[in-house]
Amino acid sequence: MVMKTTNCTNSTNFQSYALMATARFGRKLMLICLFCAFLFGIEVQAQRIAIISDPHFQDVVGHPELVRTWESQARSTRLFNENYFAFLAALDDAAQRGIKLVILSGDLTDNGQELTCQAVTRILRGYEQQYGMRFFMTTGNHDPNYPVVSHWGQKDFLGADGQPRVIYSDSCQFFLPNKPQEILTPDTVVPSLRCLGYPELIQEWHDFGFLPHEGDVYWEHPDNPTTYPDASYLVEPEPGLWLLSIDGSVHTHKEAASVGNQTPLLGRGGGRPPLYNGSWPGYNNVMAYKPFLVDWVRSVVRRSQEQGKRLVVFSHYPLLDFNNGATDIVREAWGEKAFDLTRVPKPEVAEAFYEAGVRLHIAGHMHVNQTGIYRNEGSRRGSLVNVQVPTVAGYMPAYKILTIENDSIYDFQTVRIDSVPGYDALFPRYGNLSPLTSRLSPLNNYRQFCSQWFTELVANRFVKQDLPQKLQDFLPQIGGAYADASSPSGEATWTGLDLVTDLYRLRFAGSLALSEIPQARLQAYEDFFSRCQGDEVHPRSGERGVRSEISVLDEVFHCMLNGLPDNHFRVNVRTGELLH
Repeated sequence: MVMKTTNCTNSTNFQSYALMATARFGRKLMLICLFCAFLFGIEVQAQRIAIISDPHFQDVVGHPELVRTWESQARSTRLFNENYFAFLAALDDAAQRGIKLVILSGDLTDNGQELTCQAVTRILRGYEQQYGMRFFMTTGNHDPNYPVVSHWGQKDFLGADGQPRVIYSDSCQFFLPNKPQEILTPDTVVPSLRCLGYPELIQEWHDFGFLPHEGDVYWEHPDNPTTYPDASYLVEPEPGLWLLSIDGSVHTHKEAASVGNQTPLLGRGGGRPPLYNGSWPGYNNVMAYKPFLVDWVRSVVRRSQEQGKRLVVFSHYPLLDFNNGATDIVREAWGEKAFDLTRVPKPEVAEAFYEAGVRLHIAGHMHVNQTGIYRNEGSRRGSLVNVQVPTVAGYMPAYKILTIENDSIYDFQTVRIDSVPGYDALFPRYGNLSPLTSRLSPLNNYRQFCSQWFTELVANRFVKQDLPQKLQDFLPQIGGAYADASSPSGEATWTGLDLVTDLYRLRFAGSLALSEIPQARLQAYEDFFSRCQGDEVHPRSGERGVRSEISVLDEVFHCMLNGLPDNHFRVNVRTGELLH
């Protein structure tokens, strides 16, 4: 077995980086290690790997000018500020448990900004030196933001005076993709806020899996016959363990007609590229634009079985539906844009990787704590399990620990991030900019803070984004006109917004959310849905069609409530069987 460095992208820079890294050590050491393992019959013991996903890290401590306003967080699917401290807390927790290997499954930073990527390197190097840890990354749709270097900025950075400020990586005027009519002029220029492309990002993080490391037993990456960059790799960090990182990012080219007259406002010196789409579709685009990855994965799986390696397959993007069976219900009733249906992998994705031999896949991207399973009814070769790792930058903050007990059984444990030193350090800067800020100080820990933030997010974003208007209009009436029958006073102890918020808690946190939803309230929801089905709830004359929407809400709620095990469970990687 030899170290392999084939062309991972069409960038000559990346190829030269790979060749230089490989030259740092020879094949002899690797072959000696393998020979000794065979000669002395070294047995691979149980191995533990921490998996941290979607930290969306921003260096708000080293660069306090990058702190974002509370309003921007209250409408975002991830935190921008407090997650800095949560990421460190997750690393500290893993280090204190004696875990030496850490998988970072994408969106490590919020947009791959140069100064933030450099801060991440410094932080991880510190953990390497102090605890002997090693880190293995994969790309996400936020890093790299685009395949080439691009300018970046926002209009909602929190100034010292408490007012929003416009900061950009160049002095030119610019506009945000969702508001092209609003031309912005930077108040402050921070050149290192530019977003790194593939070659620059890989060079910055070369020791974290993307290039060979002197401590690796084996490393390779696939031949890439396409024009799309790819940073997939296979590494054997210690004898007998293979980590397979799949780069599911594909930045397709936009049609020139859709760009219009944007180019003059995109900055100088290789400004924000106007001709690339984001890579958020994940594996759906891989099947169309990087199909060579499926053949490479098939080869890796086959060789791992032949050579007796323990294989861990991970990517940023999910391989399976992450909505616990609710996708078809939502699509038919509420449309393609609700519940992130545009990000759900197509059935052929699961089938392709199942046929390639993958039986366990670990992913992030969706910020959900969820487990999915794919079964090919016509095959007797087992199932495919997809494990979604929650984010530490949202609700409910957590990471997972994978314990490889033996060659067949992989154990997953979900670790909540409750205590985060310093998470409230930025609260004074928010001032009175939001009604919610007055409720921040009584919170006891980071998890409670995320729960409060999430409540605001559901009301500000998810209700408006996902639910049909007739259901939105009806929600305020649920707590009054339709009282909780279990309440002695006859008054509702919950509201329609409570019901929807708890639905989203279950969707994002899975079974972890049950610690924050009282059993009595769950029973009250059951009573409400039952009365709706039994014609005991009669919408007023102007609410025609509401009953059918409540019926859909009932179905979706129970899909989220009755998901597969997601907290502590085992997977048989030989068969893809999920063990409770």
